[in-house]
Amino acid sequence: MNGRPIKPIALRLTDHSMAERVQDLSVQHGLSLNITVNMLLGYAFNKVDEEGKEFTPVTVFETKEGGE
Repeated sequence: MNGRPIKPIALRLTDHSMAERVQDLSVQHGLSLNITVNMLLGYAFNKVDEEGKEFTPVTVFETKEGGE
């Protein structure tokens, strides 16, 4: 950490089965959803770093100007 305060963010899990798995894991280990999600993200980033991979930005969809 660099000593700067962490700005809170909101997270929405749009995949129902993934949301259930996160909730189940949270209950199994007696952790808050916040801590569970942070641990999962940390694990994912560590795996990406270990494998020397990079995230590739992908455009899922785009809208035209004016919302047409």
